Amino acid sequence: MDLESACTARIDDYVAGGTSNLAVDRAAAERLLTALPEYPGFVVDSRRYALWAVDAMLSAGIDQFIDIGAGIDAVGVVDKLASWPESAARIAYVETDPMCVAQLESRVHKDERVAVFPIDLFAPSWVTDPEGVWRLLAADRPVGLLMASIAHYELSDDVLASALTDIYDKVAAGSMLAITHLSGGQDPIAATRLEQAHTQAGFPVRARNRKELAALVRPWTPAPWAPNALPGALRLGIGLLARKAAPPSSSASS
Repeated sequence: MDLESACTARIDDYVAGGTSNLAVDRAAAERLLTALPEYPGFVVDSRRYALWAVDAMLSAGIDQFIDIGAGIDAVGVVDKLASWPESAARIAYVETDPMCVAQLESRVHKDERVAVFPIDLFAPSWVTDPEGVWRLLAADRPVGLLMASIAHYELSDDVLASALTDIYDKVAAGSMLAITHLSGGQDPIAATRLEQAHTQAGFPVRARNRKELAALVRPWTPAPWAPNALPGALRLGIGLLARKAAPPSSSASS
């Protein structure tokens, strides 16, 4: 386990007032906060949006989830909303950082409905590997996917779009995807400021606006509705909820 390098999940934990972080994470976080003092607002908004998205997924009848880039405490959303004692919900946490993996594993110990998978988040192989998340989840039923505060760390549009398409091709119709993402909106100067602040802190990001993100999630269909009226605009970022629609029936196409 590398304890000498900062980790984005632990930085966000520190920024949010958590204690699961190291001196190196706090130093990197302070560099980021010096350049971007409003960053804690994005972390808070991102977690609120993830809570709302999981609630929307549960309301749609989804009872199995994949939290991609779960981080420290897995944002606390999936297991708190979906894994109460009487629930049949199943949850797969996908994470790469060893410290995050260890903490998640300690929390889900002996719960057969929950598992942690130490997998490269943007590698396509985990999506189709039958020995991975699909040992826990049913591939023929809708799944709820969370990508909270993780997609902007993939700098390549092509890699991100390919990963989202691979997931789309694997999951069942009715599946839903929620993303929170750093964004400068339509202001290129704001986007550059976000990117420069993170680069100076040692963690380059790609700030994308809503149009750019919507283009990358295709063929996912962004949901036009907001049942709890939570806006898709976050401080310093955006939230997006999308769905895999059922294919047209043969009767409808004839």
